[in-house]
This record gives sequence, C-alpha cells and structure tokens, in this order.
Amino acid sequence: MLDAMALERRQRLERGLDWAARRTFDGAAYSPARVAELKGDRTVSVVIPVKEAALTVGRVVATCDRLREAGAIDEVIVIDAASTDGSAESAALAGAVVHQEADLLPEFGDVLGKGDALWRSLSVVGGELVVFVDSDTEGFSEHFVLGLVGPLLENDELMLVKGAFDRPFTSAGVRIEGGGGR
Repeated sequence: MLDAMALERRQRLERGLDWAARRTFDGAAYSPARVAELKGDRTVSVVIPVKEAALTVGRVVATCDRLREAGAIDEVIVIDAASTDGSAESAALAGAVVHQEADLLPEFGDVLGKGDALWRSLSVVGGELVVFVDSDTEGFSEHFVLGLVGPLLENDELMLVKGAFDRPFTSAGVRIEGGGGR
C-alpha cells in the first residue's frame, strides 16, 4: 500500500513539474521586434500603478515608452494614488498618460489601494491585452513587459501570465538581496 501511495505522489510531482516546464517563460526570449510581430493588429496596454515612486517611475515609463515606439505595445498608462512626491509629473514627462486613481469610477466609492487601482485602470485602457508592472522597480528593463506579453501573444490558450523575479528588500537601512522578489 505504501508503495502505491509513493508512486502516486511521484506521478503527481512529475505531472506538476511537466506542467511548470511547459508554462514557464523567460522574458529574455522576447525581443521588442518579436513581440511586435506576434502582436500583429492586436493592441497592448501597459498599466503602471504608482504611489510615491518619483525616483523610479520615470525610468519605468521611459522603458515602456521605448517599447511603444518599437511597436511592441500601444499605450502606457499610469494610475497615480494622489502621490505628493511628483510621481505623476515624472510619469507624464517620461511619456505616460496619467490618471488619478480617485477620478476613475468614483461611483464605486473611495479608492482601496493597489488592487483597486488596477481594477479602476480597466476603465481607461484601450488595449485588448493589459500588462501591469510596478512603478518602484529598480533596474526595470524591457524584459519585464516583454516576458509578460510575449507568452500571451504566442499562445492563445493562455489567459494570464504572472512575472517572477528577485529583487532586494530594504528596511531600516538594511538591504537583503532577493528578499523582496515576486
């Protein structure tokens, strides 16, 4: 009996590993030109929620704007949560269309944080596919967006792609490498 249970666990593990291998993608495998070709006439919107990230949001938007110029995406939208540090201005200067979160769908009440900002953003995006990226990522690069949208464009069976990456976590001046990854 124990052997049969161990065999079943092993088979489930192997099926899970096989599924993960078929459903894991590398952002580096998708260049702007390849994504633009895969995209064809479909439209892609990148949404960047921001709250007090003036030091990084401009670089994130500028990277996305280069992808727009290359034809890999169609629009860059920033949803600002009433930042007081100049985040909205920085994003606009870098090329994004900026909306204040509280101005979107006010009939649904007060804003409720990042998830609410993502949901409200859907009222202003024009793309058939929507990519959400963080505004506070240091070292943001094209592959963050390309690795999310590329698999969606390449495989019509996929409905959602979630990114995973390592990033440092800083608290009280102490930096822990890989402690803030997703």
